[in-house]
Amino acid sequence: MSAGPGRLRAELLADPIGLPVCAPRLSWLCADSRPAEVMSAWQIQAASSPDSLTANDPDLWDSGIIDGAPLGGVEYAGRGVEPRTAVWWRVRTFDSDGEASDWSQTARFEFSILPDDWSAQWIAAPIHGTRLQSPPVPLLRRRFRVPFQPSTARLIVAAAGACWVWINEREVVLSEVPSGVTDYRRRINYRTIDVDGLVRAGANSMIFLLGDGWLSGFADGWTREHFGNRPELLVLLALKGADDQSLEVGIDAQWEWRPSPLLDADMSRGSAIDGRAFGHDPEYARQKRQWSAVDVISRPDRRLLATAWPGVVSGQPLTAERIERRSDQPNGERRLRVWFPHSITGRLALTLKGRSGDYVRVRYDLERPGIDGPVFDDAVVDTYTLGGDEPREVTSPPFSRRLFRCAEISGDVELRNVLAAEAIPFTDGSIPALHIESDHPLIERLALRLFRSLDLFSQEVLWTGADASRRRIELAAWYPLARLLPAARDNPAQLRASVLEIIANESEPAGLPRSVPALRSRLPAESVNAAAEYNRVEDDFSGGSETVLALVMGLYEHQGDRSILEAVFPFARRLVYALEKSFPNLIRPLDPVVGFADPVHAQIAGTALWHEAILHTARMAEFLELEAQAGTLRVLADRVRSAFQSRFVTPSGLLVRDDQDAYVAALGFGLIDEGPAAVAFARLCELVVQQGYRPLTHTLHGTRLLDVLLAGGRDDLAWAVALRTGPGSWLGDPAGDTDLLLNDQGQIDTGAAALVAWFVTGAAGFGADVSHSGDGAGWRRALIAPRLPVGELFPEGPPFRWLRIRKTTVSGEWAIEWRLSADMIVVHLQIPASCFATVRLPDDTSTRVVSGQHVFRVDLKAADDPIPLLVETL
Repeated sequence: MSAGPGRLRAELLADPIGLPVCAPRLSWLCADSRPAEVMSAWQIQAASSPDSLTANDPDLWDSGIIDGAPLGGVEYAGRGVEPRTAVWWRVRTFDSDGEASDWSQTARFEFSILPDDWSAQWIAAPIHGTRLQSPPVPLLRRRFRVPFQPSTARLIVAAAGACWVWINEREVVLSEVPSGVTDYRRRINYRTIDVDGLVRAGANSMIFLLGDGWLSGFADGWTREHFGNRPELLVLLALKGADDQSLEVGIDAQWEWRPSPLLDADMSRGSAIDGRAFGHDPEYARQKRQWSAVDVISRPDRRLLATAWPGVVSGQPLTAERIERRSDQPNGERRLRVWFPHSITGRLALTLKGRSGDYVRVRYDLERPGIDGPVFDDAVVDTYTLGGDEPREVTSPPFSRRLFRCAEISGDVELRNVLAAEAIPFTDGSIPALHIESDHPLIERLALRLFRSLDLFSQEVLWTGADASRRRIELAAWYPLARLLPAARDNPAQLRASVLEIIANESEPAGLPRSVPALRSRLPAESVNAAAEYNRVEDDFSGGSETVLALVMGLYEHQGDRSILEAVFPFARRLVYALEKSFPNLIRPLDPVVGFADPVHAQIAGTALWHEAILHTARMAEFLELEAQAGTLRVLADRVRSAFQSRFVTPSGLLVRDDQDAYVAALGFGLIDEGPAAVAFARLCELVVQQGYRPLTHTLHGTRLLDVLLAGGRDDLAWAVALRTGPGSWLGDPAGDTDLLLNDQGQIDTGAAALVAWFVTGAAGFGADVSHSGDGAGWRRALIAPRLPVGELFPEGPPFRWLRIRKTTVSGEWAIEWRLSADMIVVHLQIPASCFATVRLPDDTSTRVVSGQHVFRVDLKAADDPIPLLVETL
């Protein structure tokens, strides 16, 4: 009997609380590690308590033994799909001989309340800021009594803004962005939090610190109040005790408010805390006269959606790696610079002592390439004024998120009274899913820098939305990384939610607005209050929409999630046909802000992106078994391809723009026929050699240059470009020591980042093999075709000897490693249970292998015997 399945998930989440009240998809990982084994069947049991499962009494559902190996999860078909109901479940699998595994460990999922169960009453403090000035942050309080000892307690929160929560003076762990980054004019998410043990019999209190957040803060860095003029709160505390006792504490006239010591708190600009406001009187916060009635507001038109994704929370603090004391400044300020082991998205926590009225000011910076020393941003400053009543005061600015490695602390507090400084990183709870190792030090360093950068910037997206505070050009610039993002980290629920949020902001005639969600300050003044106007796209197609389609295809490859295709396909179809209508000559230019100074290059790149978007949409249709629509889309792709050749390919097969960019767009996106393609490829190789193996292509093309060179059989030329170092290279400066993969604008260097993806898909030849029917999605089947750094450009031998890739997928862990010696190539391959791979080795030998460990050896023969010998060792 094999071990029971692992990695049990409901809606891609581990033991989620607060699911929408509908049947969730359940998934698991087959743990059978025996070679050549497959899952032939499965069985799920569900119960109303874990004890019932232990007693073999699945009172909610027993699926029975179901043949097959489900892709993308199994829809729960039992009882208990009701508000505030918990379901415990387990699963077992059956091998190729029909033998059952052990039962898995017990997992659970729990439903939230229905959107209609909320009242339409929200509360807010009766204070307002302006478009340019934030108001003080209010505290909201509700005191209540419980006539029994609660056994379970659930706090359900919807915040139009951001909030911190305390129950009986104990902090509740809540997402830093509790309702997510969304268009509050359309929808607001609510979360359910387990607060068992925090509520007691007798007197209790709840206190909320209610910040502007995304709703009314400086979302774009310049103005406030994009989605409302003050934050609002909707709360329900649901308690259960023994003997069916229950109590609900919601919105009513008993809520109170008062100003907090937080004078200003903006996620983009900075914060100001006055420690003196905590008061010299320890009874200050408990005196009734300090609290006033809140405003109760009716919002019957607000759409509420349940979400079980836990969001962004604080991680383990980092202690300072280096401290530099600066001499006193002419104005009498003292300065301290603190460096941490690596960059974070998070906040700084300081432990201070000093006199009442002493202050500290904190500025932040990353270490950027090409900049000697920190450059601090005066637009993002946190300040703290000491109360002076305690021997130690700890301050950490709520609602702020800072991207930094270095912090500068200044003010009139003596430096010796800065007792401690810690960086508090944010985390979404995901873990790395892709690992790259090599004996080439720059390859491994490049991968580590990228993965840390992706982690930080994913937190940034969760705080500020997809390109919410910047032009959509940056979303378009992520195009080369769209297929890498689902592979890099184990966060499918987050990515799926982000995609659906982006698509929900679709503009007319089709596509995405300039910012997602669309910001008020980006709208014509006369249309600020017109719901039908705020998402107009005004024919501004900048490539961001195509990035989303590429991301969706990556999600499907990695997760096998058919539902994401069903949700996105209508958007994709409208997009490609809207572009056809906007550009009847079938030549689509990109917006100049994307970075093409030459309009011809903008037309070449824009048409290439559109062509690939049409093919992505056609593949979605095929996976969804919409064959007629897939055929129509492929006809459109052929028409675009023909128009491209007529406009940009000369009779001799060369491009009208004789440079790397044009040839890579034409060849890499499949836009020219076989005859002209041979001429174009030969010219591209000439240019690469003439230009010293420097990659001179636009960011949007990523490392497609390397893909083109590999497809043409010039592996050595591809490796020469990939391994080039120094200015203008992707691999970087060997002497560089920054821990993030940033360009000089402080944004991810997507060209260098795409190189990491190429080491996986090109160098290791490691990719999902998704057929027309989609049965290889979810990494059920893979194609392995390693490409080695050998050839005439490396006369002294390979520049490095081994490369190892490990990848965690929904089907299990895959691994590939190749090693080069003087006379042999050795390839190690690990395939998880119920998975398959087609292996193509450098001798052009191809073989199909099943789950288990495999070793392939290719003996390098003498020059007069060019065919190596392939031997597989099981």
